[in-house]
Amino acid sequence: TRAATEAALSDADPVVVTAQRGEDLRDISLRELGSADAWRDVAALNGLFGSEVAPGTPILIPRRSRDRSLSAR
Repeated sequence: TRAATEAALSDADPVVVTAQRGEDLRDISLRELGSADAWRDVAALNGLFGSEVAPGTPILIPRRSRDRSLSAR
């Protein structure tokens, strides 16, 4: 949700990842946050309206959510 994204940003700066060829926000969200469903939050954080991104696009990922997903692995 947007509130969760805003809360994550208030605690730490986001991580920046670069979109690779063939990826969309679902792929990036799955890799970085552990859930493809988080793509809408990532899109909102980045001012995007869909899940498609061009290769080389920098994408902000909320650090707290990312840290939580990494510790669950």
